[in-house]
Amino acid sequence: MTTRSLLYVTTYDRTLGHLGGAAWVDNRILNEVPKSWRMQEFVVTNVDPEPVELEVRSNKRLLAATLARMALHREPYITAKFRQSRNWTRRIVALQRAAASTNFVVTSQWPALLLALDAGIQVDVHIAHNVDYLLSELHDPLPLRALGNARRTKRAELQSLKHARKTLALSSHDRERLVAHGVDSGHLLLTAGTLSKPKIERTRQIGFIGKASWPPNQVALNSLRNEVLPAVRDVMGADAPGLIVAGRGMQDIEGLNVETMGEVDNVADFYERIDLVVIPRGSVSSGVSVKMLEALDYGVHVIAPDHLVEAVGNADGCESAASLDEITTAIVRHYREESPDVKPTRTPAPSRTTIEEFWRTVGDSRR
Repeated sequence: MTTRSLLYVTTYDRTLGHLGGAAWVDNRILNEVPKSWRMQEFVVTNVDPEPVELEVRSNKRLLAATLARMALHREPYITAKFRQSRNWTRRIVALQRAAASTNFVVTSQWPALLLALDAGIQVDVHIAHNVDYLLSELHDPLPLRALGNARRTKRAELQSLKHARKTLALSSHDRERLVAHGVDSGHLLLTAGTLSKPKIERTRQIGFIGKASWPPNQVALNSLRNEVLPAVRDVMGADAPGLIVAGRGMQDIEGLNVETMGEVDNVADFYERIDLVVIPRGSVSSGVSVKMLEALDYGVHVIAPDHLVEAVGNADGCESAASLDEITTAIVRHYREESPDVKPTRTPAPSRTTIEEFWRTVGDSRR
């Protein structure tokens, strides 16, 4: 019997949850790898012997090198910032060595796919956490807009995705976007709807956790602090809930009834202190809200826009709202202990694959 040998190439070390939701996603997927398989995990930004830099905007030398590469090679920022790294070539060689004894390759996030393509390695399945060109269109600062970064990102991303034999998007909406551009894509369901027992303790604290520098987090947190919570206070007065924010950079957040935790070593400590998570992102977004899924895992009630709930594909127990006014109403209803207006989850389409089904499919594949 042939040994199932898997190489899982991911962008960030999955113990570094403070860098964003990618660690949660990778842990959820890899926790279900059949134990009989031989698996190697390869981290693009591994610090041994020297790291491929995660962020370059705060380092003048690295930023200058990235911008120079963008100008010289007409690359988008997201590829230029990795390829300018002096350690990128070393990671290519290390990945080629790791892939030599592997018969199936999975990449997680675009930098992992980029490294595999630069190394000349065939990728069997790519897991698309986001559609990066959409994030670029929505959140690029003015200098990157002037360079046409979103257009470059879209061209490079779609070309690279078509090199993978199959792409699985975490968001159903992203899957639809990719299919429209000719990418063979399915939707990977991160949850099958089996959620933890709902939390019954009432702390009267809304929680928001995430990296402060991530643009979608900035949009959601600004809406929560500046629009939603003031409207809740107008209705509830002194009975209105407080807000606890946690995550890298969150220690600098200030506001009425806001408590900051900064980075937390154990996210359970954060969820023990709250009884509600609210995620008022805009009407257009990419990827899924990992903070929404994580909260559900801890039994904490979630209120989120319709499009975020739909993107997951199956988030039973999550209360969806179509507007900021509906989110406000849902918060008031929650703290007045009225029955939530939980909308039915859409029936999963045939293109959707659970993690268990994914690994079963991988097990039937051979090079």
